[in-house]
Amino acid sequence: MQTPKKLIKVKPIIAIVCEQLRQEINGNPFITGIYMGGITVERHPGIPETQPVILPLSLWIPFKTSKAGEVSVEIHVVGPDPKRELNIDAKAMFEKAPPSYEILSFNFISIPIVIDREGDLKILFRNKGDKNWETLRVIPISIKLQNSNPANSSAIIELSS
Repeated sequence: MQTPKKLIKVKPIIAIVCEQLRQEINGNPFITGIYMGGITVERHPGIPETQPVILPLSLWIPFKTSKAGEVSVEIHVVGPDPKRELNIDAKAMFEKAPPSYEILSFNFISIPIVIDREGDLKILFRNKGDKNWETLRVIPISIKLQNSNPANSSAIIELSS
């Protein structure tokens, strides 16, 4: 019979919200399109305002621990419509304590966020079993009508030889 693993708690260092996240062959994260402030979602003029926009976001949440055991956390994403919620559970197992200089992370890739109104997108965190949530990020979301006038759009240049 396998002995139960000790549940350890972690504290996130930061929550980076980005367009794309992947892990390189050497194990390092590769992060592109970091959202430093608010996010503006463009709505195409032909799409009705009642039709939500799906915004795929990725999260990189680094943390440190100096203990061996199991980490079990919950991520709660809510908004801008408070009725739209997404819950994510994540686990990690450490057979031995990681070196103190090592930064570990939870990586969540292409989370489909439904945007149907302007407002705040909230990203919350807690260790499994904790009662209270910690707010990692609050991101203001705005919606802008995409420019459909070709005269005001960027020029497309074709090169020929």
